Amino acid sequence: MMQNRHYPKNPPSVGSIILTSYGAFAHENEIPKARAADAVRIGKEIADSYETNEEHLIAMMLLLSDIPVDPLLKASAAQKGSVLGLASLGYLLSRHATGDTVRQVLNQAGGVFLVNLIGDHEDPSVDVKVFNSWLEYQSYLEPILSNGHFTAQKTSSFS
Repeated sequence: MMQNRHYPKNPPSVGSIILTSYGAFAHENEIPKARAADAVRIGKEIADSYETNEEHLIAMMLLLSDIPVDPLLKASAAQKGSVLGLASLGYLLSRHATGDTVRQVLNQAGGVFLVNLIGDHEDPSVDVKVFNSWLEYQSYLEPILSNGHFTAQKTSSFS
């Protein structure tokens, strides 16, 4: 059985990339270096709105799966994509051991964050990978791509 794995294919142009995935669904956001402080603040606000790690992960699963949830019922695809990126960032900053590293990478820009949601609403978990630079990320990808067991996939219906 082939497992869905999603990876950013282009380097960040103005900041750091965060790719959030769940099964066949994936969405990529770039957090501009110039807006990193705002993104950190909003991401932490989103994280603080959840009582537990599990609630936060379930909300990201639902959002990525495009299941209608309040208060985003009338939000555009672009707005949902932005909220998902900020929710993922908030999780990394507030609920995961990588918080300090993520903050440093955002401030220097050029990093890549992979947030792979696993499980279901009864037992959610996450696999996180943080790369300080595009070069470090490419080194990680090299053995994966060299085995030849991959296909290109569209990452999201969000704009």
